[in-house]
Amino acid sequence: MSLTDTTHGNMVSKTTLADISPPSSPPQTDELKKTARNKYEEKHRSSRILPALPTPPTSPPPKVSKSMSEDKALAEDETKPNFSQLKTKLGIGNWKCGCTTLGGGPCRNRIPSPKKADINTQIWSLENPSHSSQKLRDELYKLAELVHCRLHNNRAQMCSRVDNWRNAFPLEESIEEQIERTLRYYPARCVGVVEEGIPCQEKIGGRCVQNRAKTINKVLIPDIYLNDDNLGYFLRVLKENMFCHQHIDNQGHEKVAIWKKEIQKIRKERDPALLAPQSASLLPDRDPATYWPQEFDTTPFDIIATSDKSNRFKSSSLEIKKKLAEPLKPKNQEEGYLYAYEVEGNAGFVKIGYTRRTLEERLEEWAFDCNRKPKALYPIRSSLRVAVPNAHRVEALCHTELKNRNIKVDCHGCLKPHIEWFQVSPEEAIAVIQKWSMWMLTSPYKPESHETSAALILKDQEREKVKCINQFMKELSDMVVDRHSSEK
Repeated sequence: MSLTDTTHGNMVSKTTLADISPPSSPPQTDELKKTARNKYEEKHRSSRILPALPTPPTSPPPKVSKSMSEDKALAEDETKPNFSQLKTKLGIGNWKCGCTTLGGGPCRNRIPSPKKADINTQIWSLENPSHSSQKLRDELYKLAELVHCRLHNNRAQMCSRVDNWRNAFPLEESIEEQIERTLRYYPARCVGVVEEGIPCQEKIGGRCVQNRAKTINKVLIPDIYLNDDNLGYFLRVLKENMFCHQHIDNQGHEKVAIWKKEIQKIRKERDPALLAPQSASLLPDRDPATYWPQEFDTTPFDIIATSDKSNRFKSSSLEIKKKLAEPLKPKNQEEGYLYAYEVEGNAGFVKIGYTRRTLEERLEEWAFDCNRKPKALYPIRSSLRVAVPNAHRVEALCHTELKNRNIKVDCHGCLKPHIEWFQVSPEEAIAVIQKWSMWMLTSPYKPESHETSAALILKDQEREKVKCINQFMKELSDMVVDRHSSEK
C-alpha cells in the first residue's frame, strides 16, 4: 500500500546529497582508486541527512537467514546503540503497539514475536540516505502496519503515527509536503468544531472522504498552488468535502481563508518570488460543490491481507467444532438478520454479516460510509427474511467455515479495514448462510444447568452429533439441498 494514497499527496522531492554521483575523473592506479574511494565514502557518510548508525550498512540489510534463529537476529540488532535509540524514539523500544489510545496514553498491546524480525528490517530501511521525504513516509507507513495492533490498524491512526515519527528525521520537507500537512485531516468526519472547540462527530461519508483526497492532490499541483485564483477555487472544493451541512456555511468560509493564508506563507518562506501568481488561471466553469461527480467507487479492492493460499481449500471442520462448543454469552443471544452482498468492480468477493436492524438501513449505511453500492445476494426477496436466534453465533460459524478464503480490505471511504469479505461465489456464500441459519432455527442450544449463569450451551444430542464433525457437516448440507428441492 502506498502512503501517497493515504495522505493524499503526490510529493515532489528534492535531490539529496546522497544522490550526488562520484567524481567523473577517477585516479588511474589501484592504490589511488582505493584512496579516492575511501575519501568519497567518508564524504558520502558525512553528508547524510538522516542520522547515521555507528557502523551503517553499505547496502540494505539482508533478510534474516532461515538458518539463523530469530532471537539471535534480534539480539544482533539490539547491540547497535543508535538502532536501539531510534526504536525508543519511535516509541517501539518496548515491543508494544504504542499507538495513542482514547485515554491519551500509549497502547500497551504487545507486538507478536513473529513480527519482530520484520520490524527490525524495516527500521534498517529507514537509514537509506537516498530516501526522499515522501519515500521516508512510505517506509514509515509500512512500519506502522507492522507495529500497530488490531485495535489501531485503521488508516487514520497509522497516518497520524507516521506524522509523529516523521519528526524524528531531519529530512527537509518539500513545499508540496508542507502544503499537504496544512490541509491534512484524517478522520472520516466533519472538520468543524462545536462549542468550546470540541470536534464535530458528524460523518461526512466515504464519497466526501475520497473527494477530499482527490482535491488535496489537485492543490499539490504547482499550477494550482502557485496561482491564487486556482488555489482559492480548489480550496472551496475542499471545503465542500470536509464539512457537514451544519458547519459548511458558518465555518467553511473562514477555514478556506486560513488555508489560503497558510499556503501563501509557505510559498513566501520557501521563495519570496512564489508569493505572486506564477501560472495561468485554470478555473473550471462550474460550482465548486459539483466539481466532483456524485458516483460510487467501483475500483478494485485494496486488499491488504489474504488467507494462506496453501490453506485455501483446507477443511475448517475442527475450528467449526470448537466454535460450536463455545458457550453462548447473553450479549450474543439476540435475534438478527444474516445477509450477503457484493459490489461493482469486485466480482468473486462476497461480504457476509448480520444486523439487528432492517437490511435496508444497514446497506444504506454501508453505502454512505464506504461509497460502494451494495448488491444484495441474500436474502434477495423480503419474503425470505427470517430473524435468526443467536445471529452473532450464526455469523461466526459462517466466517469460520470460510476462514481459509477470508480477505482484509483497506477501505478508502470509511478509512477502516474490513475483515468480513470472502473470495467465494455467491452460490457458496448463500449455501453457507442457509445451512447455519436453518440449523440454529432447530434450537440446538440450552441454558446451562446452574442458575447463576445466563449462558447457553450445546444440547447433549447435538454434542454427540458434533463428535463426528464431517458427518454432521454433510447432514447440514443435505438439509439445505432437500429444502431447495422441496421449494421447486
